[in-house]
Amino acid sequence: MRGKRKYPTVPGIFIRIAAVAISAALVLSYISTFIKPSSSGIIHFFGLFFIPFLLTSAIIEILLIISRSRLLWVPLIAMIPSLFYVNLFFRPGKGSTATGKTEDEISLLSYNIGMLSSSESNLTRSQCLDSINSFIREMDFDIVCLQEFYSEDPENAENDFPEYEYSKKHMFRMKKNGHGFGNIILSRYPITGSGVISFDRSTNLSIYADILIGKDTIRVYDNHLESYNISFTSMVKKSVNSEKLASELTEMTEKMQKSFSRRTSQVDTIVNNAQNSRYPSFVCGDFNDTPMSYTYRKLKEGRKDSFREAGTGFSATYSQFWPMLRIDYILVPENATVTMHTTERNGFSDHYPIHIKFKI
Repeated sequence: MRGKRKYPTVPGIFIRIAAVAISAALVLSYISTFIKPSSSGIIHFFGLFFIPFLLTSAIIEILLIISRSRLLWVPLIAMIPSLFYVNLFFRPGKGSTATGKTEDEISLLSYNIGMLSSSESNLTRSQCLDSINSFIREMDFDIVCLQEFYSEDPENAENDFPEYEYSKKHMFRMKKNGHGFGNIILSRYPITGSGVISFDRSTNLSIYADILIGKDTIRVYDNHLESYNISFTSMVKKSVNSEKLASELTEMTEKMQKSFSRRTSQVDTIVNNAQNSRYPSFVCGDFNDTPMSYTYRKLKEGRKDSFREAGTGFSATYSQFWPMLRIDYILVPENATVTMHTTERNGFSDHYPIHIKFKI
């Protein structure tokens, strides 16, 4: 006599639906890195949430194994390609604590300092600048790339760092008080050439400096690309009201779509500039995008990711969503050897500074 056929319970049906949906989302996150946002913006939402999708897939896979569901192969197959991407976010090993460097090593820092107004300890701008200055002096970097640097005297912003003989900056003036903000490159080595890449209708920008190190010249790009301009705090506050939340989600979608489009144009402009340079290019800064993005893939072409070369632990650089969100990078030329990559969780900004040591 045949046993009675077992029908899935309501939780079982929910898990099965979730397994198919999250697996599809995970696959779309892989695809998003190869599609230009200007041609299809929606798919890039999936790349942005790659880590949450991956973690959710792993949880659902465990539940399917426990329930002995025939669908357990669906999220399993969807997760297999993640093996090629997970080391963009995490690499096993113990991080380096060494502060010194050999004679042929060069140290480089990239740091979005949040206009000196986004410290975790609510420091004043003056206190924040003093703390960052102390950090830079203590670590004795050869090259420093700062984004969202704030100065009450934008014409002489480099004077805040007297230890560095050479510098390149571009500052936007504020209408209210004449203060300024922008990007600045500081160097102990001579800067033989420089330039500014400005973006249409934006205070985001890229600056570059050609730096002479011994007999070699390298070009260093200091980038601050288009952000999403969305407030998750506002969304949480409006979540109690369905109409306000729906309005907020619609506005968020529009902002993100605009950000994708603008950032794509900015990336293409930087890539074209680097291709026309005769010097090997280091591309660093706040990309405002994850490794699962057109932004990262395009800027990395012909370069190496310093974290993948020498980093350990979590690669996240944005404090408010640590350890999930990595949006700051240092990409080095193929002929450079990265000997160290470190992310400092010092709390002087909502971004964490990343610094590397490399050899040419």
